[in-house]
Amino acid sequence: MMKIQEFDIVIVGAGIAGLTAGIHLRKRNLSVLIIEKAVFPRKKLCGGFLTYPAIREIVALGFDSTDNSIFYPSSDVFIHHHGSELKLKLTQDAYMVSRFDFDHMLCRKYLEMGGELIEGTRATCIADDNTLLLDNGDTLRFNILIGADGANSMVRKYINRDIQRSDGFCVGKNYSLPISSSLPQGFHLYMDLIDEGYGWCFAYTDRYASVGVGGTKKDGMVLDAAKQLFARLHIDEPHLEGAIIPNGKPANILASGNIFLAGDATGLVDSVLGEGIYPALLAGRIIGSKVGAGLTAKTYRKELKELTEICQSARILGKLLADKNIKDMLVHKGFSHPHFLKYLCEEIVLKKNQSYSHVLPSYMNGRKKLSARS
Repeated sequence: MMKIQEFDIVIVGAGIAGLTAGIHLRKRNLSVLIIEKAVFPRKKLCGGFLTYPAIREIVALGFDSTDNSIFYPSSDVFIHHHGSELKLKLTQDAYMVSRFDFDHMLCRKYLEMGGELIEGTRATCIADDNTLLLDNGDTLRFNILIGADGANSMVRKYINRDIQRSDGFCVGKNYSLPISSSLPQGFHLYMDLIDEGYGWCFAYTDRYASVGVGGTKKDGMVLDAAKQLFARLHIDEPHLEGAIIPNGKPANILASGNIFLAGDATGLVDSVLGEGIYPALLAGRIIGSKVGAGLTAKTYRKELKELTEICQSARILGKLLADKNIKDMLVHKGFSHPHFLKYLCEEIVLKKNQSYSHVLPSYMNGRKKLSARS
């Protein structure tokens, strides 16, 4: 028999953004229901790289980032390009995390705080600005709706009246116990496998590894590059997995009235790194802490301004790197100036203190300083 349920807030999607929002909302004792098409614990192809701002958001959720049973530290970054390898030693550890474990951990915390979850069920239609229909025939009434339903967001389509298109795609595999001891340890980036994108191998002792290639969907190029990477690492993997990277344009409308977008649904993803964890944590925290307490479409966009600028500069740099000659030149310059490359890695990638638009000016200023000293 069809049921009609009412909640203060309904969230579509139990990924990082949806669960983060749910946890912060439960801290405010609001009634929250999350609708999730999958069933936990679930698989999620993701490198699991955590920047420093992402770690701060995780701590704000109440988790211990020094817990090495789930957050795996490393200070070693290796960049591979046409047979050459450059090692960068970070000033401070960066972290990797298994999305299988991390998402499940977020889900457990949300449920322990009294949040409600319906798994294995799809939201099929937004009937009006206060009504959501499910594929099991139930109807949900809500005061506020949060669309954290991924790259092909139904909620985004509803408030933007558009079709979200993304040509970003990744192919790879995540591993937990046991993993091959032959995998290289630390963060390894492979810049020579594909023109628009890169390969990765993130590994921590024998407990966790993620291997894959991210790029654009062009005639199977990502899949071919992934097969090359696995062969290079001597991994026989017949069951590669794929996932969409939402590197298209951000949504024109991030919120409308009582409906807000979060996570991949916003399209605010760093298209150079393919990083979506920090944007998901950030949007989830903003919505969870402020929605229903003065957060409007205008103030939400303002809260996400810095992230929006990062993603805009990433799209510009991504277009440059799509030219193989420019990409090879920039990587070669980086190999020639490892101290400067480490600086860029820490300030732009890890700390997010600067945007990608500062790369070339910073490089030129650095060259001038070095020339003056000599």
